[in-house]
Amino acid sequence: GTRNDALLVPDTALGTDQRGRYVFVVGKDNTVEQREVETGPLEGNLRVIEKGLKPDDRVVVGGILRAIPGQKVDPQSAS
Repeated sequence: GTRNDALLVPDTALGTDQRGRYVFVVGKDNTVEQREVETGPLEGNLRVIEKGLKPDDRVVVGGILRAIPGQKVDPQSAS
């Protein structure tokens, strides 16, 4: 079936550790946070996020290797 309310992030924005899959998000004070997520199927280059994100969360999609939880950043919007 088709889901109209699915949250999608670039598959390259996902990381994996011993606890599972995660993404980095930028909090309201521009601080990087690591957020555990539950993933769904891949749709092209985008991964469905089943749990762990809200629609208004700002996900880090570029410079992921430099993102450190707790670090302040100057976020830039991506298209």
